[in-house]
Amino acid sequence: MTTYHFPFFLIAVLIVIILTGCGSPPLITRAAPPASVIEPCPVTPKALDGKKSTLLKITVERQKLYDQCASKVEAMREIESKR
Repeated sequence: MTTYHFPFFLIAVLIVIILTGCGSPPLITRAAPPASVIEPCPVTPKALDGKKSTLLKITVERQKLYDQCASKVEAMREIESKR
């Protein structure tokens, strides 16, 4: 009496290959960064009249705008480093 184990083994291997081969990789979705971070930096004002008082005001305003923009860039770096 001869038993044939090869066809059963072949069928079992094919079933394992079919079941594992059909699995799809997990979808990785990235959340969009907050809108406040994506906004471009504002255009800095220019002092056109050349007065010292105007230059001082413009310099202070430019520093505020720079600090706001730098905080946005830092927030984007933090978001990207977490990905």
